[in-house]
Amino acid sequence: MINFFKDNHFIDRAEMSPLPLKYELIPKIVHELFPEIDSNGRSWSLIGHVNINSLNFRSGDNYIKLIDNSDGSKNYVFEFPLIANLLDQHSIPTISFLSSKNNKYVEAIKQNSLEYLVYVQPYSDNNFYTGNMEEFQDAMEIVQKLKSVGKPLTRILTQPKKIDFKSVQKILDQFILKKIKLDLADPFEKFLNENLVLIDSSLEAIKRNDTESNEIFHCDLHPHNLLSDGKKILAVIDLESFVQMPEAVFEAFSIFKLSRKCISKNSNHLNLIRTSLMDRPLLDPCRLELIRRISLILHLHFEKNDKRFDQDLYKHVTGLTEAEQIFSR
Repeated sequence: MINFFKDNHFIDRAEMSPLPLKYELIPKIVHELFPEIDSNGRSWSLIGHVNINSLNFRSGDNYIKLIDNSDGSKNYVFEFPLIANLLDQHSIPTISFLSSKNNKYVEAIKQNSLEYLVYVQPYSDNNFYTGNMEEFQDAMEIVQKLKSVGKPLTRILTQPKKIDFKSVQKILDQFILKKIKLDLADPFEKFLNENLVLIDSSLEAIKRNDTESNEIFHCDLHPHNLLSDGKKILAVIDLESFVQMPEAVFEAFSIFKLSRKCISKNSNHLNLIRTSLMDRPLLDPCRLELIRRISLILHLHFEKNDKRFDQDLYKHVTGLTEAEQIFSR
């Protein structure tokens, strides 16, 4: 068995830090719209570290999320309460939204030259999914319930995001078929060079899977997007991750992410999980999502000179081999 290393989802509690000075005006701005939120920044904490387009805060018993909508591309956030309501109707646990003084669940604010969409929810002071087998079984039930909301969500959401799998082959062709010259003195490019054969061999998953879908599923159901009491799943979070994607990819990648945390905590869980998933065709659709994520990292690194997510290459490339251990029949 290869090592299921402890990745960024291994920790079980949210990491918090004092409110950075550059965000000192945000509490007052949010307080104007949501008066129950403390306007004093000393009661605020920043949750987590790297997020591409969002900021996450805690103030007392409240969770505050700001999503950058400066380019107007995030208007789908206004429909998040509709998602939460539908999940509740299907007995999928989630977290309610607090209403602003304008009786809105999502408001727009401006901070310097940026425009954010902001919403407030009760803060849930629970663990993330910790990876024990009791939680795993409950999470598998949640995954099956989430499959049942794919079609209903298409009827209520007017502007869902869609995962583009068609661009994956095009991006990877630039680096594999065209044999781009890599700088082997650079750790990122050296690791990529060492794994080109593995990546190339996994491209067949694209050809063998249906990449078209009009249904809507959670594309990033990793351990930090499930809140738990150590036995049962208490809430599915990160509603921004509900996108149009193939059902098979949603199911396979969700099970992969939740399985690997169980195994990283206790290697004996591998055989238990393999047995529970026996005869389910999950390997190819899981590879498809891993390859898509690898392609995005390569695009950012080589085309945009954006290296913020270089560290994730190791996680996703290693995931190709880990998935084979979990899902191979």
